[in-house]
Amino acid sequence: MNGKGYSEGSLSMMIDAANQYIDAPGTRDNIIAKCHQELGLVVAGAPVYQRAAITLTNHEVLAMRQAIHRWRRAKKRSKDKSV
Repeated sequence: MNGKGYSEGSLSMMIDAANQYIDAPGTRDNIIAKCHQELGLVVAGAPVYQRAAITLTNHEVLAMRQAIHRWRRAKKRSKDKSV
């Protein structure tokens, strides 16, 4: 996962999705810590070329993909209910 293209909003969304939809505490905590580290660099105004890549294990990548998929489905359901 290359953190160089992430914005505050996308990192915050990833943190929310991980908090809500990743059940394994160790995996969830690792992903959130890596996102917070990148978010700190974004907020501090570090130039893109100075930011490190966010490196996730294969297990973390799979968990994050599933969490984002579940987060998007839940968001779509709530949007459909409000119409």
